[in-house]
Amino acid sequence: MSKRSPKTKTKKRWKNKLERLYDWSDVHENMVSHAEFSRLLNELNFIPKVIELCHLSALQKFSYYQQNSAVEMFIADFEDDFCRRSVFLQKHLPDWVYNITNILALEARSAAHGGPISKSKARRLFEVEFVDREFGGPPLKDSRNEIWGAANLRMVLKEVLRQIKVVSAITLENAARRIIKNSGPMFQKSKAPLTGKHLQKLLKRHGINWKQMKAERVQLLIAEKTRCSMTRPGLTKPGLTKPRVLKGAYRNSESANA
Repeated sequence: MSKRSPKTKTKKRWKNKLERLYDWSDVHENMVSHAEFSRLLNELNFIPKVIELCHLSALQKFSYYQQNSAVEMFIADFEDDFCRRSVFLQKHLPDWVYNITNILALEARSAAHGGPISKSKARRLFEVEFVDREFGGPPLKDSRNEIWGAANLRMVLKEVLRQIKVVSAITLENAARRIIKNSGPMFQKSKAPLTGKHLQKLLKRHGINWKQMKAERVQLLIAEKTRCSMTRPGLTKPGLTKPRVLKGAYRNSESANA
């Protein structure tokens, strides 16, 4: 069985792309007006209400995991994470709702004429809108082996640093080992385990300041150690030391008294 030449594969790929573009133009021809649709969303205050609903659902899940997880979780980290989510939703959700409405309008027109659209056409429509994103939208990852995004890496790194209780153990190698241990199934699809050098490259790629995170954790550990030493019973106050007794001094005093 002969294999297809690279030129044949390129032609077929270009043909599929043209078919998707034709289907996309069919969707947006004589369908919903984008300006009118945007005006309707603004009048209904639709996007903020959806974001509020997402926040409520995420907060309920966070509260459950906070109560039942062995790892310490903070509400400030959750709110910081959801703030980034809300910015993403505010930016891209109106276009996504508009695009899915157009696709459903096309299906409705086809159903009104006697039958549904084909699976291949529906697949091409969803690919051009939500996968290929030929006409804008947030970019998707190109690499199949890429596991860590900026948000995931920042979140798991915070959890790992909270587990480290010794200053000398705050290293990239130790953090990488703990990330692998905590992540578990996420590394089944990766070719090689995460190392300190790979972690350093990921931090640099995503603009995460490791030195700052390490310094903050070191400062917190030192403060906790100082607080524990201050509150521990039987210890003297800072600045006061016990009198130093020389070896044999007690024995010499006894002989002198004798």
